[in-house]
Amino acid sequence: MEGAIISKRQLLIALCSVLLFCRPSAFSQAMEEFGIAKKFAGTYQIDSAYAHMQKAIRGSSKSSDRTKALLYLHYGKLLKLKEKTDSSYIYFNKALNIYTNDNNIDSVLFVTASIAEVFRFRDNKEQAMHYIKKAGKLPNLKTPPDILAYYYNRRAAIENQFGSNTLARSLSEKVIAMQQEVTDKEIIVYSYNELGAIYEYADRAKSMACYNAALALSEKHNLLIAKANILVNLSRLATNLDEKIHYLEEAYSLSRQTSNMDMRFKISNLLFWPYKEKGDFKKAFEYCYEALYLEEKMYDSRALARTAEIERKYNLEKAEEDLRYKSIEVKSAQKTMIFTIITTALALIVLLVVAYFYRKTSKSNKMLAELSTENEFLLSEANHRINNNLQLITIMISDELRKHPENQGQLNKVLSKVESIAVLHRHLYKSADKRHMDVGKYLNEVLDNFHDVFSEQGVKTMLTIENIYLPNEEAIYMGLLVTELCINTLKHAFESQEDKQVTFKFTFQDDNMVFLFSDNGKNVRGKEINPLLVQRLCRQLKVKCTIDTGNGFLFYFDKKLEL
Repeated sequence: MEGAIISKRQLLIALCSVLLFCRPSAFSQAMEEFGIAKKFAGTYQIDSAYAHMQKAIRGSSKSSDRTKALLYLHYGKLLKLKEKTDSSYIYFNKALNIYTNDNNIDSVLFVTASIAEVFRFRDNKEQAMHYIKKAGKLPNLKTPPDILAYYYNRRAAIENQFGSNTLARSLSEKVIAMQQEVTDKEIIVYSYNELGAIYEYADRAKSMACYNAALALSEKHNLLIAKANILVNLSRLATNLDEKIHYLEEAYSLSRQTSNMDMRFKISNLLFWPYKEKGDFKKAFEYCYEALYLEEKMYDSRALARTAEIERKYNLEKAEEDLRYKSIEVKSAQKTMIFTIITTALALIVLLVVAYFYRKTSKSNKMLAELSTENEFLLSEANHRINNNLQLITIMISDELRKHPENQGQLNKVLSKVESIAVLHRHLYKSADKRHMDVGKYLNEVLDNFHDVFSEQGVKTMLTIENIYLPNEEAIYMGLLVTELCINTLKHAFESQEDKQVTFKFTFQDDNMVFLFSDNGKNVRGKEINPLLVQRLCRQLKVKCTIDTGNGFLFYFDKKLEL
């Protein structure tokens, strides 16, 4: 089931043999940080535990292999909790290599099952099945009950997701039968939870019974994260919105107690929809705002962590360079004292100093290049988030359009303008020139958004669009102008008319940009038309437009371009 974790008790049982064999010298500053991280993890302060584990990992370079394996395994667990699965796999694999070389079968079984869980979480069937089957070859009569139960539990989750529900049910029931021997009750909780998931779509009553058993056990042993995950699962079985909200609100409260920002973000997103369906838009907005705030906070936290890591590496290299420089100065002084008259020594000193400054300058340039790459990455991430938000707005408007067909005209108008802005955004952040863009290419994509609507209504289009580069601000207004003209034509120009035609020309003639949009609609012939939004857009473009309704609708302007 989603949300399954490796508890601190599991980890201690799996690694007790490691602690017995660690030399006192291994318990350095790194082990002190590890101890602090375990205390924070025990009180569900995941972010604090994560920060101290990072310090422990950085300080473990001179530790023994067994100590490193312990740190890698615990760090991999925290990374999995924070849903950083790529990094989690890397550190689990480092621990696995050490335990394999040390022939520590119980720890190899535990870590292999943990890696399989990482791939299950990433929905990677092939790798998840590969690692769990590899782990299945390791249990023996001497395998500790907690490690064996953890393997069965993760095997059940993977089988339920990718393989046999029957085998998943059998494995979960096997774990529950072991509950007197298993000291880590969290494994039992998640086995009940897994059975609930297996029965969820087949037998609601059995599913509820399993989830409630898991819930009771998690409350008894104060397993807050497990309890929150079970409440989320129970919300799916709720028979009405109030019951669903009750489960999710309790899960949300637990996520705040555990300071688990990722879980809090997930539950805030889930709470938005039942409140929206219930018509409590105030609460829906609060949780929507909460989810957006948490998403931004998590993004900022990751960006700051990345920046801090770059700064740490830079300071470390700078300190090493300073140390090298001092060493060179000492050696140079000694050589100067010994070979004060020998010119070769002086030449060597000069050469060393030049080489030092050359290397220092090269490294500084390299660091600047890395920082520039990082800035480009952050900008790309920001653009990616903006694009995702525009897509989310489009999806929400489309959903409202489906639910409320009576508002089709207004919602279609808003949807077209949002899609026009989304197209513009894609052009802006993909363009190498951030000040100008190819408006012809942009307008082609804007008109593509209307292609299906024109086809459905039997409107023929004649398009002549040339590639003209304009400043980005003017491009925005051009896209909105074309969007507004297309919407007005579809809405007002044609009624029962069979021959429907729209002509659009965007060309360059005699140093002038020529814009012409027309239709042969009969509804507006001979009428005086003065569309307000179109006039405002023309003022923004600083052009004077001509509107003629003699043979339909014709809109025209030209503008001299500065080449």
